[in-house]
Amino acid sequence: MQDRGAPPAKTRGAGGGSTQNSVSPPRPPGTQNIGALGVANGKTRRTGLRCPRVHLEATKSMARLRPANTLTRLDAAYIAGLIDGEGTVALTRHAKDEQRTASLSIANNDRVLLEWVRWTVGVGSISTKRPRAETHHTAYAWAVSHAQAISVLRQVVRFLRTYKKQRALIVLAVAAITPRNGRYTPDIQATRSWLEEVFLKVRP
Repeated sequence: MQDRGAPPAKTRGAGGGSTQNSVSPPRPPGTQNIGALGVANGKTRRTGLRCPRVHLEATKSMARLRPANTLTRLDAAYIAGLIDGEGTVALTRHAKDEQRTASLSIANNDRVLLEWVRWTVGVGSISTKRPRAETHHTAYAWAVSHAQAISVLRQVVRFLRTYKKQRALIVLAVAAITPRNGRYTPDIQATRSWLEEVFLKVRP
């Protein structure tokens, strides 16, 4: 396999804070044991999360975008470390009447590192944020969205160790129920809305 010249893998702890007793949220119709997530007071337990039964052909409706490169185990683990430390896993939208879409970003002061991420993953763009004060450094952010974000998350989710793993699992569950034609049945829309509600409660 070709050596991509990856930086040495970061040493990351097992992650995860103290576990609190919590009550699983009620399940909408058409879902499996997704309530195992466990949400209470904005805290989550790192437990198993299974995708809904409805429409498990994930993100085919967004298949026009080129997927991310297939990552080596080392690259996937290293990028997961960057996401755990300096990344954001989100469901975003630009207007109230739009469905939320997956987005993934990593912020860093080292543009060379983010260029490596972009080259390794094969998708995404890098933006620059100029410092407001002389004592601040120029900041950069690599970002990817929609089906390309999903294709990255699928490869790195098993290596995530913080609350961002739960966020990534929910994003993948949302992608799994996205209809190919974009038309939601009442049950699918209810499931999606519930997943988004749970997602917004997942915090550090």
